[in-house]
Amino acid sequence: PRPLRPFPEAPGPMATPSTCRSMPRQPLGRGCRMSVAALWTAALSLRPAAGTGTDVYELKEMYSPQGFFSKWNFWTDADPSGGAVQYSSHEAALAAGMVKEEVDHAYFGAQMDGKMEPGAGRPSVRIQSKAAYNSGLFVVKINHAPTGCGTWPAFWLYGE
Repeated sequence: PRPLRPFPEAPGPMATPSTCRSMPRQPLGRGCRMSVAALWTAALSLRPAAGTGTDVYELKEMYSPQGFFSKWNFWTDADPSGGAVQYSSHEAALAAGMVKEEVDHAYFGAQMDGKMEPGAGRPSVRIQSKAAYNSGLFVVKINHAPTGCGTWPAFWLYGE
């Protein structure tokens, strides 16, 4: 396979595409949690500063750990891509320990205990912001995201 770079001008070693066979196996539960620590996500928009004629970023929204989940809608519909997942409501995710607000981070995780019924999707969390942005600068700190076969951690941006 041809080596890939995240950006053509990116320095450092090149990554090569891999398949699930080449990925190391992880014990159950490892790599299934997503902890978004100190998720101080700042949504900034570019607009001219008054009277300067220059573009500057202006803070529009801060997503801090306290009250973090109040700014999001929990997706509870079926997975549009047909994945083996069952998305949980905020209440169900709280009760199952899949989401929580800590002092310095917001925690997201998948259900990692018990056996699944055949054909049932694994309980998990998918959230969408209540606010919509068509452009801007977004600063996100993610401490850990799951890796390995069958995982699809994502941070998507799309406007109205």
